[in-house]
Amino acid sequence: MPSNDEDKSTEMVQGPSTFSKVLRTIWLVATWISMGAFLEIAGTTLKDFVYRLNSDYDSISSAYTGRSVGKFIGSILGGLLVDKFGRYTDFQIAVNLCIAAVTTAGLPWVDNGYCYALG
Repeated sequence: MPSNDEDKSTEMVQGPSTFSKVLRTIWLVATWISMGAFLEIAGTTLKDFVYRLNSDYDSISSAYTGRSVGKFIGSILGGLLVDKFGRYTDFQIAVNLCIAAVTTAGLPWVDNGYCYALG
């Protein structure tokens, strides 16, 4: 007669349900749509930045370069955080999208061109 330890070791461990997998997929697709909209705001408003800041395209492009460098560094740090705290990946995505939404919403009240690199 097998002991309780042997019964526990032969049990199948169930993974996430189909519903949770579909829900997670919908969440990730919505995240990528949001990130696409967030990243394209800067490109479509370039003429407005130049006019509003009374500047030229060369100085605005340095803000875009700074923004790209920040995204690169953020991607590396984000990858390290996901590796370290993989269980909280969805929470990390939600927090980062909220930060992106707040900075994007606050950009119309910024008068310094280099602060546009934050958004």
